[in-house]
Amino acid sequence: MVDNEAQKASRSFILPVDDGAFLRRDELRGVRFALEYEKAELALRDWRIRSTVIVFGSARMPSPEAVAAARHAARTDDERAAVTRLEAAGAHYEAARAFAGIVSREGGALAPRDGEHFNVVATGGGPGVMEVANRAPARPARRRLGSTSSCRWNRSRTPTRRRR
Repeated sequence: MVDNEAQKASRSFILPVDDGAFLRRDELRGVRFALEYEKAELALRDWRIRSTVIVFGSARMPSPEAVAAARHAARTDDERAAVTRLEAAGAHYEAARAFAGIVSREGGALAPRDGEHFNVVATGGGPGVMEVANRAPARPARRRLGSTSSCRWNRSRTPTRRRR
């Protein structure tokens, strides 16, 4: 019987799917991106979600709760002025919430046809406008897909290349 323990101990013997260092190489960013897309696509199919409305927006639009907390914590005139500017964004926050609610109710997300959901609001999760869309009224329990921006594969351990 041949002793192949040395071969099995070699890094080259590890399957690529089990080799995190290999998968995190800069050269494999395209492959990681394709896998992230496919993972979300398969989850949507499994949940019978046939179409989505993607909501992007500013992460700087605070929730009414965040504005209230900032107002309570403001001590200086500059801090109070900053809170006043945040409060001005409140109308935009409510408009974004109303939009997501309309899309959910009228677009078919809340009224499946033959068990399939259409025009389901999908976001990166928040904060700001993306959070608002997830807080729309009359939304059913949500499954979290996560987002590619928070996926662990996007946290490269190699330095970013500089443009020359």
